[in-house]
Amino acid sequence: MTRQDGCLIWLSLAEGLGFTRTRALLERFSGAEGVWAAKEAQWAELVGPALAGRLRAARDPAKINDYVSSILKRGIRILTLEGENYPSLLAQTPDAPYVLYAMGDLSLAERPCAAIVGSRSCSSYGARVAAEFASAIAGAGGVVVSGLALGIDAAAHRTALNAGGGTIAVLGNGIELFYPPENEALQREIAQKGLLLSEYPPHFPVRRWQFPVRNRIIAGLSRAVLLPEAGENSGALSTAESAMEYGRECFTVPGQIFSPYSFETNRLLKTSAQVALEPADLLPALGLSQSPKIAGKALKTKGGTPTLSNDERPIYDALRAQALSFDELAQLSALELSALNSLLTMMEMKGIIIRMPGRNYELNV
Repeated sequence: MTRQDGCLIWLSLAEGLGFTRTRALLERFSGAEGVWAAKEAQWAELVGPALAGRLRAARDPAKINDYVSSILKRGIRILTLEGENYPSLLAQTPDAPYVLYAMGDLSLAERPCAAIVGSRSCSSYGARVAAEFASAIAGAGGVVVSGLALGIDAAAHRTALNAGGGTIAVLGNGIELFYPPENEALQREIAQKGLLLSEYPPHFPVRRWQFPVRNRIIAGLSRAVLLPEAGENSGALSTAESAMEYGRECFTVPGQIFSPYSFETNRLLKTSAQVALEPADLLPALGLSQSPKIAGKALKTKGGTPTLSNDERPIYDALRAQALSFDELAQLSALELSALNSLLTMMEMKGIIIRMPGRNYELNV
C-alpha cells in the first residue's frame, strides 16, 4: 500500500464526507497527501467543522494500518482509483469512487460487462426478460452487473450464476452487511463465485440515499445497460442516466402500455434508449456474439412438462387445476414462507409460472 493509498483510505473512513466533498478536498490540496498534510482549519473551510473534526480524529497512521490489515485478513480487497486492480472502465468515468472495497474475482470487472437493472416489484414478464438476457450474456462470455436488490436485480444475478457465468453485485452498503436480508444466500454465493463491490467500508449501514449514488458504479463498470422493467420514478433510471452520460449504450424492452411496471421503460423507448427484442440486439454493444447454445432461442419457449425439482412439482401440480394465491400455495405446501417466496421467484424466472396482480399465480401455458 502506497502513502497515497493510505491517505485515500483515511478519507473514505470519514463518515459523511462523501464523494463530492472528497473531490473538493483533493482538488484544493492537490491530492490525498496534500489533504493529509493540511490543517484542520483548512479542511473546515470546505467541509465544515464537524467533518473536519472527524478527519482529524481519524488521521492516525497506526489505526489506518491496523484497519487495512483487519480488512485484508477477512478476504476483502481495498482498491484505490490510481492503484492496481481498480476496474479500468470504471476508472474512466468522471465520478469514479476514490476507494472501492471488493470481495471475489476482480478479473470479472475486466471482461465485457452489461448491467441489468430494474424494479424491485417486478412482473413475471420483467423477471423473465432479465433472466433470458442474463443467461445469454453469461453464455456468450460476458458478465452481468446489478445491484442485488429484489426483483429484476436478483433475477439477473441468480440466472448468471446458474448459467455458470460471472456476475458483479454493486452494493449501497458495506459488503459485510446483508441487504436486503432476503438475498443473504445470493450475496454469499456471489462473494464465492462472482464479485461484490462497494464504495463504503465493510460494515457501513444501509441508508436509502446511498442506492441512487451507487448506481453510477453499476453504469461505469458496464459497456451497456438493460432495463427490463422500470415503473414511474424507478431508482433504476439513475443507472440509465449515468450510462448515457458516460457514453454507454442503454437498452430496454417494450412493455404493456397499461402496465405500471413498464411506464419508464416505454418512455425511454420514445426518448433515448434502444429497443432490445432479443439478446442478440444487446450483445454487439459488448463486443460479443451469441453462443451456439442460445442462438435462435426465443424469449418464450414451450413444449411438454418442464423439468421440475421435488419442491417445484407440488406447486406445478396445484396450478394445473387453477390459479392460486400466495396464501393458498402456502397452505398447500409444507414450505416456510420465505422458502416458498424464493421458490416461486425461481419458477417465474424459468418461465414455468406467471405472477398475476394480488400475488396470484398461474402456469405459463
